[in-house]
Amino acid sequence: MRWRTKIVSSTTAGGGDVDELSLGLLSLDHGRLFCNTNQGAVARLRTDDGRIDWLTTYPRAAFRGNDPDRAERHFFRDLNPCLLAKDWAITAPADHARIFALDQGTGMLAWQTPEGAAEDAIHLLGAADNTRLADGDWLYWIDLSTGQLL
Repeated sequence: MRWRTKIVSSTTAGGGDVDELSLGLLSLDHGRLFCNTNQGAVARLRTDDGRIDWLTTYPRAAFRGNDPDRAERHFFRDLNPCLLAKDWAITAPADHARIFALDQGTGMLAWQTPEGAAEDAIHLLGAADNTRLADGDWLYWIDLSTGQLL
């Protein structure tokens, strides 16, 4: 083992009351790892020593396990690493209804989708030109500069 870094400590969104998989996929760019923890934080780490360059937190959504219609689809996002496109680390955490972009260099919030928009999105599929594609019940084309649905 070359290094080990603790990023965040918390319970999962379901708090142990439902079956959950807590997997973490990382994104790599120019010697930096981007980690969407799905536990209220996104971080950028150095690959050589594991030091945290920045850590950005966001408000976690409350899990309502008695939702028979699974209306809060974002809780069922899995295998959701940050999508790196242009200067952004775009993330769709399972414990937050919105998709948002962070500046790769600073971790500052660049944009987020409007409230209620694309909340059913499960996967970030890719980016081309100035657009990002996400899927859920629908396919969404999202403007990479503003987060607005196209």
